[in-house]
Amino acid sequence: MNASEKAEFRNLTTSTQEEELSLPWSPFTSIANNARLSKVCGTTPLLWERIVGGSEAQTGEFPWMASLRKLEQPKSVHKCGATLLHSQWVITAAHCAFRIRKRLMVVRLGGFDLDNPDASFPSVDSRVAKIYIHPEFNGVTFEGDLALLKLADPVPLAPHILPICLAPVQNYYGTFATVAGWGVTQTGGNASSILRKVHLPLINTTECEHWLDVAGRHQDVEPDFICAGYKQGGRDTCQGDSGGPMIQEIEGRWSLIGVVSWGMGCAKPNLPGFSVFVPKYAEWIKTATNGDVYLPEFYQKSSTSSHRVSSRLPFAR
Repeated sequence: MNASEKAEFRNLTTSTQEEELSLPWSPFTSIANNARLSKVCGTTPLLWERIVGGSEAQTGEFPWMASLRKLEQPKSVHKCGATLLHSQWVITAAHCAFRIRKRLMVVRLGGFDLDNPDASFPSVDSRVAKIYIHPEFNGVTFEGDLALLKLADPVPLAPHILPICLAPVQNYYGTFATVAGWGVTQTGGNASSILRKVHLPLINTTECEHWLDVAGRHQDVEPDFICAGYKQGGRDTCQGDSGGPMIQEIEGRWSLIGVVSWGMGCAKPNLPGFSVFVPKYAEWIKTATNGDVYLPEFYQKSSTSSHRVSSRLPFAR
């Protein structure tokens, strides 16, 4: 970034004012060949806006967004977010997958208002055949907080149900990303039935640790995590958003940078949220899914071998 861009970034990260940031919105285009969709990941246009302190999404704006649910008769209940990577694979947080027995687990795709389904863009509920927890998941530090869920059957892809791309390994600090979810809109509040989104700056480790020190909550930030938030608080993820996607547009494709993992309260000053840095786990994802998850050409161009990634097979249940 040049000097003016850095100044603007500093202003935005310390501001509590919402700014109107938008990209053109266009209607859904028809998709003729479902077999090609796994290689057309992340291509849906997205309307950037500002979940705690966020705003409502639009129908189909996040076609890779999934609701990880638990069967509680007579219906299923939203517990966490998840992201579609392939017609038969979703990714979520390991701590979310541990909370729900497989026989009670449901993944809802194509949802927007979870309480009022849209007949024009119907959601699809899928059962889970296999749960793969990352072998290095630590339930205390939340390192390796990732789980892959293999759906019992491939979900029928549609304009409002599409996979996202995996982001490449590169430096994202000083940029912005978007997180979406159905979590609570304030600490101790009620969950949102309508999908919401929030636009957050990504903070480097040194600055992130400084913020935590200022808040009296010292924490060594492990390289597993992306730190995101505003110094003055006001916008953040919260309970129920765990497992959901942190995304950014890269070379024209919306790509998965992080999976929402943990935080200290919601939207508090100097207490940003933490997401697992997904690109670090690309080889694990490829291995666990038998190569099903598509890696775009830009991934190969941007990724470097200097980032060591565990290639051990996951354990499943």
